[in-house]
Amino acid sequence: MHYVLLYVLFMVTFTQLLRYSQRRGATVLPVCAVNYVVAAILSTGALAVFGWRGLLVDQWPAAALGAVNGVLYVVTLVVLLASYRLVAVGMEVAHHVADDARRFLLWLVRGVTAVLHAEQDAAVD
Repeated sequence: MHYVLLYVLFMVTFTQLLRYSQRRGATVLPVCAVNYVVAAILSTGALAVFGWRGLLVDQWPAAALGAVNGVLYVVTLVVLLASYRLVAVGMEVAHHVADDARRFLLWLVRGVTAVLHAEQDAAVD
């Protein structure tokens, strides 16, 4: 649950800052490179502080997931930059991501509520 909220927060923030840097005339690739490097430094710092045991995951699957996530970041970035060139979608992306997150949270709450009601009904029988 926290992951979804953090994802929405960081995605909206990154998208808006990227769009702002474009309007100010900054080259987009260095802006994205800074974002990537900061994320790598924060991840390495968290790993150094907490270690693998603090993460409660095995090393190799986590490293593989991190590598796949890095590749997906670059692919997503290419698509995002192409969409910026075609149409101004900064606010649209933020709106749709937030709307999707809201729908997911509602679905999750309704599902949990339904399970709790089913358990209560089973306990009564």
